[in-house]
Amino acid sequence: MIPGLTTFPEGQIIAFALVLMRIIAFVVSCPIIGAANVPVTAKVLLSLTLAILLFPTLHFNKTDLLSINDQLIFLVTREIFVGLALGYLMRMFFFAINVAGEMISISMGLSAAQMFNPTLGTQVNTIEQFELMIATVFFLAVNGHHVFIGGLAESFHFIPLADIAIKVK
Repeated sequence: MIPGLTTFPEGQIIAFALVLMRIIAFVVSCPIIGAANVPVTAKVLLSLTLAILLFPTLHFNKTDLLSINDQLIFLVTREIFVGLALGYLMRMFFFAINVAGEMISISMGLSAAQMFNPTLGTQVNTIEQFELMIATVFFLAVNGHHVFIGGLAESFHFIPLADIAIKVK
């Protein structure tokens, strides 16, 4: 048995699980890592790594009050929705690039040339796919993924785990 595991408080375990739920929902819904061609094990491992790295830096007010009760389902659902909202906020930028590529290819007369987009699992135009690839490379080059991971970490201060209200700075 691992020493000190029996003295680990129940509230800390639940707080870690809530942090992990928000991060999993974020990773699954973000555009680059959450693509269908990225293996699920890689997504879960990245989420677990981020949660392990982020959890010690967070300060919680009510971890001693967290226990297994009826509110736990509400808290888990809330954390999943917060993570999904952050991931889809990140995905909106890439959807805007998709729409722009679609409009350009239609105006150029290239709308009949279709390719398979593994990220969305649909057929897309060649111009749209090219613009999406350029946007992805640009996003990674300007460290946009670092900004969103920092935003994910900051979301725990803006929307705390065990509180119902959102804190405005």
